[in-house]
Amino acid sequence: MAVDGGEAHSLIVLANGDVYSCGGNWYGELGHGDQVVRLVPTRVAGLPGPALAVAAGGGCSLVLLANGDVYSFGWNYHGQLGHGDQVDRLVPTRIAGLPGPAVAVAEGGDDSSLVLLANGDVYSFGWNGAGQLGHGDQVDRLVPTRIEGLPAPAVAVTAGYSHSLVLLANGDVYSFGYNRYGQLGHGDQVDRLVPTRIEGLPGCAVAVAAGGHHSLVLLANGDVYSFGDNEYGQLGHGDQVGRLAPTRIEGLPSPALAVATGHWSSFVITRP
Repeated sequence: MAVDGGEAHSLIVLANGDVYSCGGNWYGELGHGDQVVRLVPTRVAGLPGPALAVAAGGGCSLVLLANGDVYSFGWNYHGQLGHGDQVDRLVPTRIAGLPGPAVAVAEGGDDSSLVLLANGDVYSFGWNGAGQLGHGDQVDRLVPTRIEGLPAPAVAVTAGYSHSLVLLANGDVYSFGYNRYGQLGHGDQVDRLVPTRIEGLPGCAVAVAAGGHHSLVLLANGDVYSFGDNEYGQLGHGDQVGRLAPTRIEGLPSPALAVATGHWSSFVITRP
């Protein structure tokens, strides 16, 4: 049902709601109560119900359950587990500070965390060195804190390496955080500490994806726009030139259905 990869570990949600993890486990990010590396997918036993979604960060993990609860485990140096402290967790632990059921989770490669609630509010916590938590400062948050600067309910969230994107119900996309490569899509290289609307999109967005230092936006008409770092051609324009503003990917054979990113890569699913 869902998969996600962190810096050195992977999470998988099966159709029955079970979560399996594999890979590096130096901080307990696999959720098995130890720090033993797993070379094959192993079921995470400490979840009290079926899962819907997972998010893997640098050394931590988030799991969204079907009942709307969010559990976290792994590295917690910046408070990215959301428990009000900086203590690592080797087993899944419920985040108590969310005021309602969640519907989506995202984890940045820099160990910043985003949680979207059913009412459209977005909460963030963890590392905030570039303003990627969206609170107007660069102060880490140890507990989930509501992002105040969004003018409408959100429907999707994504976190890159020190930057974040939020898709609103009206199709607008807001970005914030680190912008050295133009990954925020505002035509400049200025960091944003609060959510800022991306003006250069010619239509309503339906999906967003944040990579290491680049971003993808899928529009309702099936076009995909990319911006940010392009050292490895991850923007899909046939060159290695970065883009500071959203630029349409021309080489897709048909309208797109979904987008995804790795740290230095991008993926687009198109219609048959």
